[in-house]
Amino acid sequence: MIMTLWVTLLLIEAPPDRRPTDPGGVTERVSVSTSGDEADGMSMMPDISADGRFVAFESGAGNLVPDDNNCASDVFVFDRLTHTTERVSVSSAGLEGNAGSQRPRISGDGRFIAFQSNASNLVSHDLNGCTDIFVHDRLTGSTTRASEDVLGTEGDNASIHPRLSSCGRYVAFHAAASWDERDVNGQWDVYLKDILTGDLELISLNNDGAVGNDWSEHCYVSSGGRWVVYHSKATNLVPDDYNGKDDIFIFDRAERRTRRLSVNAAGGESDGNSAFPAICGDGRWVVFESDGTNLVPDDTNRQRDVFLCDTLAGTLRLISRADQRPSDGASMRAHISDDGRFVVYVSQATNLDPRFAPSAGAKIYIYDVAAKTTALAGLTAVGMPAEGGCAFPMISGNGAAIAFVGFASDLVPGDRNNLADVFVRAAAPYDGESAAAILPVSAPPKNALPDPPAVGRTPDP
Repeated sequence: MIMTLWVTLLLIEAPPDRRPTDPGGVTERVSVSTSGDEADGMSMMPDISADGRFVAFESGAGNLVPDDNNCASDVFVFDRLTHTTERVSVSSAGLEGNAGSQRPRISGDGRFIAFQSNASNLVSHDLNGCTDIFVHDRLTGSTTRASEDVLGTEGDNASIHPRLSSCGRYVAFHAAASWDERDVNGQWDVYLKDILTGDLELISLNNDGAVGNDWSEHCYVSSGGRWVVYHSKATNLVPDDYNGKDDIFIFDRAERRTRRLSVNAAGGESDGNSAFPAICGDGRWVVFESDGTNLVPDDTNRQRDVFLCDTLAGTLRLISRADQRPSDGASMRAHISDDGRFVVYVSQATNLDPRFAPSAGAKIYIYDVAAKTTALAGLTAVGMPAEGGCAFPMISGNGAAIAFVGFASDLVPGDRNNLADVFVRAAAPYDGESAAAILPVSAPPKNALPDPPAVGRTPDP
């Protein structure tokens, strides 16, 4: 299975008056304590709320909050308005986890945080000795386990890599555990938890309701929870899957249908592996990375590229290129704004932003779909490329801020810990003007299933 590769780009038409965060932005380090102390351990895997105010991340540091005594990685949230840091990988009683917690995902309003943990004391009935998925409510302080069915049955194996819908109601993840009688493949499969009803749903199914005959993982869920994308090695999720490669699939929960997206305009299968999809808010646009050479014409760079799929029109295009020139390095790990206009991704290419001289190391770029421009985004506080690599970019839903991991010491002044830290690149410091009515008045959504998006339903294959 594909492991540490990183994904790609997306998008859609949008208003012409918005611009990427670079050039002319600010860079701030957010993996710090409330008093501003830098972390004494590595910080990774950020996520950012829709308006850019809250940043969730994991860290092995023991000095970000008082009374951090578990000697394990924890999940934290930094508030860019109040400059406070809180630990959220705790039980409903506020007890710290007795083992590590990682891979946080934050809801659009910053209220809910999903994460995976090996801790057994975050909920009272955790007896399986496995990695589980949890959701912490920052408003009520409660922590619940998502990797259990409506009866509270815990998994008999690990559940990892949660993806939280922007509305905070749905958590997608992949699990080696089985809660569904159809899940008999002994492989990783994709599940979706409805936090409001408690229902747990098997997602990696074909149109006859049979589970995939191989692993399915690395899922992503649309804002309202209707669409789930993932990559899979299974060959029975759609007819005529003969390429023996990892492919990208999308499941429509309203119509109970699965489609394959990693195909070319003629419906031909990819001659390479495709992985790590991401989806925009309304479910129309999906991005993924692939080393296939036959998905679009003129893919001649022999590199892993980023592709954009319009699930409504059924079209696919390569977007990790500059001025229609092939990139000279691999491009991966993309994330997209809620409206689908801005995409951030990581690339080893040196020819994507001509403003800067070519240099080695992975860098973060932002792509404006409307303007068709690419700009280097992982910049220092003075607007120059960082001396070290950057990774794991996430863009806020409104496109105004990018959270990422930086390995360089020159991104902000005073960075002396020689560790990976979490940073935010934004057009300006967060001032709260766009933050009306977030955490204090947030509430779970009430609809049983989200309405179809304004652009229309996903077409038949």
